[in-house]
Amino acid sequence: MPSLPILQTINLSYPLVNIYDVLPPPFTQEIPPLVGTRSPPNALRLVRQVDGMLPSFPTNPHQFTIPGNTSADAKEFVRAMGATVRWTLRRGTDNTTKLEKGIQGSGRRPEFYFKLEYKCPRTGHLQREINSRKHHPSRKCGCLAKFTVTHDIASNSLQVVWFWEHNHNPYSYEDMQRCRTPESVDKWLNDCVVSGLGWEAIQRLIRLPDLFALDRSQYVSEGREISYDRVRYLIRKRASVLARRDPNVFNSLSIWNEQLLLDRWSTYTPVLSDLSEFIFAFQSPWQKEMLVQYGQSMIMLDSTHNSVSNYFMSDGKKIYLYTFLIWDPITGRGLPIAWAFTASAAEQPLAKVLQWLRTSTGAIPQAFMSDCALAIAGAIKSAYGQVGEQAPKHYWCLFHVFKAFKEQATKHLDDLAESAMFDFRDVAYSTTHPGLKLAALLTKWEKVNPLFAKYIKTQWEKNLLHWATFFRQTSHQGIHTNNYTEAWHRVLKSKYISKDRRRIDEVIQLFADNVVTDYRFNNEQVDMGFAPQTTNKFQQKSKTLADSYTKESLSTLGVKQFQHDTHFFTSSFTNPHRKAYTVKFEAGRPGHVPRLRSCNCDHFKQCGSACKHMYYLAREHRMLVIEQVFDLTSLDTLPSETNSPQTSGPEQTCLEIVDDDSDVEVISVQTAPKRKNVTAAHSPPETNLSKRPRVELPRFDSLPTDSNHSNPSTTLTTHRFDERSPVDPNPVTTDYDSLSARSQSSGLNALKYVIGVMKTAKNRKDFARVSSVASMIRFRDEGNFIRRIVEERCAGVRLTPLPDSSGLSDINGLNREAFEVLMESWQTMGWQAIKRAHSLLGQKQHRVKFEEKSTEMEMEEWKQRCWGVKGIVEDNSPSVKASVQVR
Repeated sequence: MPSLPILQTINLSYPLVNIYDVLPPPFTQEIPPLVGTRSPPNALRLVRQVDGMLPSFPTNPHQFTIPGNTSADAKEFVRAMGATVRWTLRRGTDNTTKLEKGIQGSGRRPEFYFKLEYKCPRTGHLQREINSRKHHPSRKCGCLAKFTVTHDIASNSLQVVWFWEHNHNPYSYEDMQRCRTPESVDKWLNDCVVSGLGWEAIQRLIRLPDLFALDRSQYVSEGREISYDRVRYLIRKRASVLARRDPNVFNSLSIWNEQLLLDRWSTYTPVLSDLSEFIFAFQSPWQKEMLVQYGQSMIMLDSTHNSVSNYFMSDGKKIYLYTFLIWDPITGRGLPIAWAFTASAAEQPLAKVLQWLRTSTGAIPQAFMSDCALAIAGAIKSAYGQVGEQAPKHYWCLFHVFKAFKEQATKHLDDLAESAMFDFRDVAYSTTHPGLKLAALLTKWEKVNPLFAKYIKTQWEKNLLHWATFFRQTSHQGIHTNNYTEAWHRVLKSKYISKDRRRIDEVIQLFADNVVTDYRFNNEQVDMGFAPQTTNKFQQKSKTLADSYTKESLSTLGVKQFQHDTHFFTSSFTNPHRKAYTVKFEAGRPGHVPRLRSCNCDHFKQCGSACKHMYYLAREHRMLVIEQVFDLTSLDTLPSETNSPQTSGPEQTCLEIVDDDSDVEVISVQTAPKRKNVTAAHSPPETNLSKRPRVELPRFDSLPTDSNHSNPSTTLTTHRFDERSPVDPNPVTTDYDSLSARSQSSGLNALKYVIGVMKTAKNRKDFARVSSVASMIRFRDEGNFIRRIVEERCAGVRLTPLPDSSGLSDINGLNREAFEVLMESWQTMGWQAIKRAHSLLGQKQHRVKFEEKSTEMEMEEWKQRCWGVKGIVEDNSPSVKASVQVR
């Protein structure tokens, strides 16, 4: 634009004015809080004046010149006009470029550089569609008010022509309801949304008690114009603007992929098109670092659908979101370390993602945890099959295992489902090789329902390595369910993703900007000591035990503790004069609290989870407990395919987290210490010490029969020592004879109580009448178990043949009389077995032999079985009051 004097000529039709002498004051004003009242500093204190006077001029239109001669000056005038009415831009004409290039020809030359035309927002008339069902009032009322701002070439000035007469009252309630909110209110609301405030927080900022005292005939709070729909729209619009890089979803994903790579994220996008091979996997640099540092023990894996809108795929094909989590030892919570969107839940897409995750990070975990999906099992085997002995194990979530088994047991067995669940849990939590127990379970229930037995063989027998806790020999921190992934799904759908389905690029934006940021913030908050760690139920047992000790109580027990540069040396809390342990720690550094890493006690070596020694030292020295993961196979002998079914694995499997949301009761198994010391007379024979890092399930060609006097469902096997376990330089021996004797005495007391109740005919009759079929079967089987264990360990005692349980499959066809006879016969079997066991242990020589041939763990299990029988009798004997332990 050529530089010209401000006023080349004076046009009397457009006098120069001060705009603030022409324009009315703004509709909206800010009222400060009253003295003595409390108000949030960012509250909306804007009010609308509703008793103002419209401007009036001698002529309509009113013409005048405003100061300035640039487009910025013109826009400043427009903003001032908008402080009252939200004028709508009708047209904008700019001749600047045309004039700079020069105009050729003899046509009429332009008279202005640019021209802005605005009209009243209530201009025009509403024309509804025929048979329209909309009846809301329209803001259009045919108003002719408008104004134009023109940069005149001749005078080089900004000339305004203002048609100021409205056919409505801009100060009225009607205009406030039907027209747009003032720009100042929109700006305040947008700032709130950008800062992350939701509807509930914004409500608190617009509902101010002191504004209720205003005279409604003069002022109205602008907060009354803000609604939930308006806030929700702004939130959704902001998310869409940030996430939708292109109207086409696949183009937007391609742009997102490029952006993530620029931000040093790892991505895997082999197919970004409308095909069943569609995959979009991504991982942040921090997630990769956490996986490499803390993901050696276990990766938890699960998928969910309907987390994103499926309409962008042909035929509405579902998109599956796979989440890979680890247990974060710093926070004590689950931590997502990667995500993958796939168009199929089959094995092949997941195998590709796992292969990418392995090659991009180099991390190979000791185990994976997932539900019972065979596609996941196949994908893990395909992705990690090439690494040989380093291939991770695959554990199935026990909650999903029990839930699936219970559904089929209820379907096939009706009232006997509870008994089948009891047997199945016994196999799952077996501390010895579960092969014989599973075979016995199959034999028992095949007589009842062959289809149910076939289901067990097909689904569970060949996958025994995935769900039996006996084979979980890695550092699992007591994690036996997929609770962390289920919790993540609840957080995802309740906190991050609204009930409305989102586009996939919007969900990616949430993960990149919100989820990773939140988890990293929580991690650093704990690592720096500003927030406490969280413990799961398994860890809480050790922490609660540690909290029961004080410096004074440990001093009384004779426990000594010494601190060195990199470790603590502490006496055993239970046997301080004969055992001691080393607890390693890392010193603190700027931004990191000191952390305890490991202990060489049995509990930590078996489970990889913090023990009571670590939690006690953490409390006393203000340290974090961050377990250092190591391979347990380097410490303990793993069972192999050459193991006898009677040979146990490690000393005891550590259990377990109980899923609170489960409708399946999960039985807790207690951690047991080592068995008695092995003397030369009882030392096991030499075995092959070559390491076998993986387990193969042995095959059983035939089941034991009564002729060899072995009950596969009840046989307790003796645990053997692994000569490759680490040995302390100064071995300390512990005698568990007193513990075994106490367990034996406790079990005998329970049997004595049962015999005392059942010796009267009335109690036996009531017991048979009240008991359910499942309870009676359990009473019979537990009694036979107790008797068989005693007979096997007592020298010179003849083994009682196992009772015949045939006829069980025909129970539903029995009449009442025959049913009562059957129940009484089962009751007699169990009662006679209990009396036999009690009679044998009433003799001192048998009690001694029984104690010598049983490990402390086996004796403890026998005691628990005895007390279990006592509980069955108490629950099903109306005339007997349950005993209450007095502490």
